[in-house]
Amino acid sequence: MPRHSPALILLLAALAAAPAAAQQADAPAPEGEGEGEESPVICQVSGYDVVIVNPGTAPLAAGIGVSWSVRFARMEGVHVLDSDLAPGAIHVLTGALGSSYLSTRTPCVASIAEPEAQDEAADPP
Repeated sequence: MPRHSPALILLLAALAAAPAAAQQADAPAPEGEGEGEESPVICQVSGYDVVIVNPGTAPLAAGIGVSWSVRFARMEGVHVLDSDLAPGAIHVLTGALGSSYLSTRTPCVASIAEPEAQDEAADPP
């Protein structure tokens, strides 16, 4: 059985304890949008990495693009899932923040990417 680092275990515990804190928007949603809806995907910052989490009850299918943004680091991207992401599972984007090492309290916003963004992420220039 593979050993997991203490930092990853703490990250998972933090995500399980406070999923609402894992995704913080810089501005409130416009009226009527986002009320009573659970996000289909959330993200968390962990050092140089971005962790994508499926908080839902259904898997996210392979091929779906996940758009993420960490405004503090001025970093964003679209990651196309190469395999299904099961409910409650995580996917670590190792080194996604480049040289920016950030704490888990740094806001990260994620959403399902529009099809155009998914195509661009799948076919880099």
